[in-house]
Amino acid sequence: MAQDAGELTRRTTLGVLAAIVAPLVVLAIVDALALPAGATGETSPFAAAPVVISTLVAVLVALHVVAVSLVAFVVGAVRR
Repeated sequence: MAQDAGELTRRTTLGVLAAIVAPLVVLAIVDALALPAGATGETSPFAAAPVVISTLVAVLVALHVVAVSLVAFVVGAVRR
């Protein structure tokens, strides 16, 4: 629990940085799993849809985990 405003500011800044870095890490992972440079990428929409949906769900889950933890941290740090 933060004892003063300076500590609360540092913790909040770290939480915000984590909220910025986490989606970038997820994006890097998704880019790494993308098609190789020589692949044509020609697939049917029925084959591509599950990949797009699962990627969207993974990204949204990651963002919500970071957001919930950040909100919980700030609320816990402000309460006494």
